[in-house]
Amino acid sequence: MSDSWAGGDLAGMQYMGQTMQAAPVEMTGVVHALSAKVDGLVGDAGWKGDAAQSFQKAWTANSIQAVALSDVVGQVGGIMGDLAAKLQAIENALYTAAHEARTKGVPIGPKGEPLPIATSNPADPQAVATRQAASDYAETYDSAMRLVNGYRLNAADQLSSIYDQISFDPGRQNSPDQWVTIGDYLRGLHSLPGERNYQLTGTLGAEITDARTKMTAARKGLKVARAEYQAKGMKLPMMIAPDWRIQVR
Repeated sequence: MSDSWAGGDLAGMQYMGQTMQAAPVEMTGVVHALSAKVDGLVGDAGWKGDAAQSFQKAWTANSIQAVALSDVVGQVGGIMGDLAAKLQAIENALYTAAHEARTKGVPIGPKGEPLPIATSNPADPQAVATRQAASDYAETYDSAMRLVNGYRLNAADQLSSIYDQISFDPGRQNSPDQWVTIGDYLRGLHSLPGERNYQLTGTLGAEITDARTKMTAARKGLKVARAEYQAKGMKLPMMIAPDWRIQVR
């Protein structure tokens, strides 16, 4: 079907997730190759002194940043791919349930939603059976949608947690000499030294501020959505059980 009942481009999400998950391996190979070149330049070529040491120190920091950034990309890809796979599994199960319901005369909407049943004789045995089938499917559909929303919220929480680890924090550990954690190295990417920083000063600050504003708004929406979900007495799902409907009972 062209439109996903679970919402979103699931095939696109899976492809993007797979592509992003490959980033750490590919970047590590590049960094190792460049590190060998740097070691050769500083060591084998006999380049010594303060300039050589500064160059090697800068490359060490840059190489850590590159590998760390690729790891983050890989983590994000893993979250996206996992979410897409779970939503696809739910959608496939819902397709099967909808097909079975249709064979029993239950009308199904274009997004899998159950539609009202019109009958001229409610007491007719066939009409009674159809209403029961419709009720069963409606329960299945509602369960599927609650689980879809739960998995989306869970993925959003995971992405938000990654953001916390690498987001820029003005005045905190922003000098290369102060970097200790991988997050510190990644936060260092928010600032550009020297001439390049001067060239981008007119746009970089505004773009970072805009990104922060959008993230703040997204987090507010996430907080509201999570509260609404939990207010219904549901816990965020962590993984698909053999029977995915068990998760929402």
